[in-house]
Amino acid sequence: WTLAPSPQRERTEIETGKADWTDDPLPSVTSFQARFPNQVRVTTVPALLYAAFNTKVAPFNDPRVRRTFSLAADRSRLVSLLGGPDYAAPTCQILPPGVPGYKRYCPFSVDASPSGVWVGPDLAAARRLVAASGTTGMRVTVWTDNDGPVGPFMVSVLRELGYTARLHHASFAANVEASDDSRRRGQATS
Repeated sequence: WTLAPSPQRERTEIETGKADWTDDPLPSVTSFQARFPNQVRVTTVPALLYAAFNTKVAPFNDPRVRRTFSLAADRSRLVSLLGGPDYAAPTCQILPPGVPGYKRYCPFSVDASPSGVWVGPDLAAARRLVAASGTTGMRVTVWTDNDGPVGPFMVSVLRELGYTARLHHASFAANVEASDDSRRRGQATS
């Protein structure tokens, strides 16, 4: 059992017969499956990627602002950034599909319905809430400890909402420390 330094390297080692398996999301898995249809199997694992906001610090101390992000986040775009439907599915709750207790529920969608299906972002409603909160233009820093798409996605949504958002890369330990220390007044993490 050996670990490659990156998913791209893992993919190369699998392509060249030097490795048989990975538990990391591989880049361009769809084209990989097309080239090796009898060898590539994608196994869905229930997991959750989420945006975390500090509810003690502006602008996220206002529940309207937290709701704006939920309304404005284009979950389909994030699914695409994560590698497509083989890797992810949009959800609006803490339990991922496939986990016992999961019930489809999504009030954060344009044309929200009792079916609980996420249809699309409701940017107009989100922008109204931002305007009502009086937080338009505020600076927001999103901390991340990886190069994945969630942090940049969060920044792009916040910018769409009218915030001056930026991404701050730090180690996992630094992110935990910043999140756990209220004196640091961290705003958001991915």
